[in-house]
Amino acid sequence: MNIRRIVPAATRGRQGGVAAIEFALVVTLMLLLLLAVVGYGALFWTQQQLSAAAGEGARAGMLARYAGRADVQGAACDAALDVFGPATRVACNRAAGPAACAWTGAGGAAVGCVDVVLRYDMAQWPLLRSFHGLLDLATGGAADGLVPVTLTARAVIQITQEPL
Repeated sequence: MNIRRIVPAATRGRQGGVAAIEFALVVTLMLLLLLAVVGYGALFWTQQQLSAAAGEGARAGMLARYAGRADVQGAACDAALDVFGPATRVACNRAAGPAACAWTGAGGAAVGCVDVVLRYDMAQWPLLRSFHGLLDLATGGAADGLVPVTLTARAVIQITQEPL
């Protein structure tokens, strides 16, 4: 039995419009989902890069201390920012210097640590700025809590065994 004979011609014409509307809704949701995956993936990738760079900076600070350099914090920040290249917009805490660690060394004496903190303002990245705009559009302006404004990574490493 042929289905086309059972469904009246007038009903068939109206069904074509419904299919187009369903397609438009499904494609819109699928594109929104795809953009969310790409946007949040970029966020996680950026956070991972910041964390790795902070770790590199902390290791460089430890090596600078053992090499006898005076500006240990500057060496740590230079190494951390070198990961991103010369035109980076990542900020590092250069003003801080070696300070007492949160833990103690042998005998309960305070030991020295280098603390490398990297910050990146997400508004500087065009991809994530666009993603934030799309989220604002999709959520009716409530995207501020969904995407962080600043990404921060911190690495702390002990640089001395002797008390400060």
